[in-house]
Amino acid sequence: AFGAVGSWLAAGLIRWAVSDDEDARRLAEDARLHVVPMVDLDSVHIASSGKHREPVCFSRDLRPNPHWNANKALVREWDESTPELYLDLHGPHGNESDLYFYTPLASMTTPAHDGDLAEFRGHLFDTLPATMQFDGRIYRCPIGQDEEGQDMSDAGFYYMHRRYFGKGRLRLSLTPETPWS
Repeated sequence: AFGAVGSWLAAGLIRWAVSDDEDARRLAEDARLHVVPMVDLDSVHIASSGKHREPVCFSRDLRPNPHWNANKALVREWDESTPELYLDLHGPHGNESDLYFYTPLASMTTPAHDGDLAEFRGHLFDTLPATMQFDGRIYRCPIGQDEEGQDMSDAGFYYMHRRYFGKGRLRLSLTPETPWS
């Protein structure tokens, strides 16, 4: 399933976060890292992405009162913390070979957010291994239906942005799409 790639990325981020890397040590001093393992285990069991689950898409069921119990637990956890960065790790369709991100529409952000986003993007260019293709694509995802008819309004990065941006410490809310390659 698509989510397996996100799990590999999460494992790599955890290994980095507990390493002796200078940036990782600085992060450990300044932040708490919450890592939520793959949530949609039923879809994993049947080798599905969960994107077309009924009655509502699992990965886009992040609203104040989600349908899925696992998502309800996530919403409760987030309400008890003060997130500064939110990454919802995904894998794109199988024929894509480079990393890209989804983030909220520019009309929903501020110059401070856009500055943080530019800094994040520049950091990726400076630190990603040469084997990871990143051409800088960061999509400002529209609210409403995507090209496949799925509603993006309750995707994780939108939920986090609406709920916390400008009201707490949240600076960025992104969904990286990490390819198999």
